[in-house]
Amino acid sequence: MNIETANKLVQLRKKNNLSQEELANKLSISRQAVSKWERAEAAPDTDNLIKLARLYKISLDELLFSDNEFLNEIDKEIENSKPSDDLDGIRIKKDDKEIIIGSDRMQIIGRNGEKSNYDKSIYYFKRTSLAIISSLCIIGFFLYGFITEKWYVAWLFFLGIPLISSIVIAIRFKKIKYFNYPTFVTIIFFLLGFIYGIWTDAWIVFLTIPLFYLLFGGPRRVIYINKK
Repeated sequence: MNIETANKLVQLRKKNNLSQEELANKLSISRQAVSKWERAEAAPDTDNLIKLARLYKISLDELLFSDNEFLNEIDKEIENSKPSDDLDGIRIKKDDKEIIIGSDRMQIIGRNGEKSNYDKSIYYFKRTSLAIISSLCIIGFFLYGFITEKWYVAWLFFLGIPLISSIVIAIRFKKIKYFNYPTFVTIIFFLLGFIYGIWTDAWIVFLTIPLFYLLFGGPRRVIYINKK
């Protein structure tokens, strides 16, 4: 676990007026384990991450802050897991726990067989959806190119792939910070240049990018789990 995530855990614990010992009691772990997390010497397992997110009432992407290594590990585990008959989902074995991710809930089976059920909202932009958006943008590219013969403008359709994808995610989670604003601004810049020829002035639109993230926060990975 990286130091930024460790610092985030310290801040969240203090914000919720908890000592290391009190937090450890709530998670049924040792105080030493909490101390190691906060010194970036160890990382919480998936079960404890979910408990922390539930305790602090935040999403996992907010909890993990910028720990891309751990998020990539979760991505890889889910991507490589095969469908399971149980819960009609996928099964992941991690350490001494088993995680079953179904279509509408997630279940964690502990070392002694105890089960914890969670409502889940885990969004991974599926390849099928991405393929549809990509196909539509490619079709738009050729149609606009053949009809107008302005191929130098038509290529902007390809920027629609990441833009539309981000719109879907932003709507799904009702968080504007997931909107791919830099791509949107890039499209506006080229349109202003191609249509009105104001290349020397159009670059000003890029100055709105830091303002956008200042107001709405930076982009984050989308892994969001809540418990009823």
